[in-house]
This record gives sequence, C-alpha cells and structure tokens, in this order.
Amino acid sequence: MSSCVTLDKALAGQGFSPAAPATADPEHACLSLKAGIGTNGLVLQDGETIEENIDDPNRTATGHVHNRRAILERNLVGAKSACAVRMEVPPRSRAIATSWLSTGSTDQACESAKDLAGRIERLLPEGG
Repeated sequence: MSSCVTLDKALAGQGFSPAAPATADPEHACLSLKAGIGTNGLVLQDGETIEENIDDPNRTATGHVHNRRAILERNLVGAKSACAVRMEVPPRSRAIATSWLSTGSTDQACESAKDLAGRIERLLPEGG
C-alpha cells in the first residue's frame, strides 16, 4: 500500500497538491500542501503499533476512527497547530494521519487530522 496514493485518494477534490514523499521518511511518509492552509500527511508503518514512539503521552487521547483503535496526538513534536491521529492496522501496523496548519490553533489542526483520518481509515485494509 502506498502512502502517497492513499493520501491523494483521501484528499481528492480538496485542492491539495499531489502527495510527495516526505524528506525525513520517504519510504513510509507522504505530504500534501494546500497554500494558505497547511500540510496534511500520511505515514504507513508495518511492524509498528499505535502506542510506539509517542513524543509526549500527556498530549494524547485514545479513541476510535470508525471501528478502528486510534490515538490522537496533539502538538506534534511540541509544535502548535500540529496534530496526528494514529490508527491501528492489525496485526501489527499503523497509519498516521497528520495535519500541520499554516495558521490556526491546535484544536483546528486536530479537527483537520480527525477528518483526514476518517477518510484514510476507509482506504485501509481490515487486517486481523
């Protein structure tokens, strides 16, 4: 499964640029930009659980995206206006939807990340 292809499908018709591999992790992560709004991203990692490598557990909340276990992570790496939703892809993989806003609050970034996660979740394999 390609993170760029999946991100493009999730953002279709919303005015974002075509997804491109992220410099930091081009094998697993892709980013898409919308001028004046910010950047949305998707990381697909096999062999990683949603609980692994959380920057600050105090900025997280557990829940679900549709019926899939998820963790909301606020202020990614300490940045305001950045949020991620980590979704479980059984048996041992994860998808991380990210939103980094050009302007706006962390709450707005989290709403954007939750919306993106909902679109991505429908494209993920069931697993199990």
